[in-house]
Amino acid sequence: MELELISETKEILNDVEELTKKKFKFIPNSKITSHAKLKMAREDMENHIVYYKAGVDQRINHIIAHECGHIIRIYEAPPSERLIPYFSSKNFEYALEDSSEDIDNISKIIHKSKLNQLIEMLFKGLVMQLTNQPIDLKIEEWIYNGYPSLREYQKLSFKSQLHEALGGLNEKIRSITPSKVYEVSHSMNYAYFNVLSEKTNFELDSAYGNFEFENKGRSLIEIMEKYENNFDGDVKRIDDWAKILNLSSWYEWKKFGDVPSNYEYMI
Repeated sequence: MELELISETKEILNDVEELTKKKFKFIPNSKITSHAKLKMAREDMENHIVYYKAGVDQRINHIIAHECGHIIRIYEAPPSERLIPYFSSKNFEYALEDSSEDIDNISKIIHKSKLNQLIEMLFKGLVMQLTNQPIDLKIEEWIYNGYPSLREYQKLSFKSQLHEALGGLNEKIRSITPSKVYEVSHSMNYAYFNVLSEKTNFELDSAYGNFEFENKGRSLIEIMEKYENNFDGDVKRIDDWAKILNLSSWYEWKKFGDVPSNYEYMI
């Protein structure tokens, strides 16, 4: 099945191919959890890979445009300054140390065979959220201002993201989530949706009125305009969010060329 994309999405794809000197390869994949995932080509890869679900709706135009934004930002940096966030076994150990007491309590609710898988998923997900959301906000502002035909798909994506984020705000999920993971994730979501609302004129922030983690979320918002709107600024914003959230030991930066092509991190 060939994807049918609107002209502005195709324009962005063409811009990325010219910038990176690498073509896109589109591969249907029923196992991914979202409409599409993008794997940025390493030096030893011929193509950027877009995995997509068959039968996806038109929101895929926004998703692909957004993920191309990540590639554009990293490629606009000099090759020696291109970095990728990395979650190593050492980072996993630090995360375990930070959450050991909570994990012990959760082990009374969830069997160990399922608990290990859950904790690994939660830790990886939190690091992904930390190392993406500050950049995501800059990319969404870029799409909104530069590609008006994508705005309706942006809004659909934002509503879906908001629904998922608010769905995680309940006591059942809280009881099986390390307290640090729960607080930090929702603090980041508070910042993310409030900034989105401001920059894209979509009503997304009202759901976070009188929010439990508002103070920490506002501290994250203050970081967003502190640095330049470029890749170096992205790295600094992520590192500052990590300091505020006490997550600096949960990830590390690797040079883009040193990250193997089989590394599972995808934007």
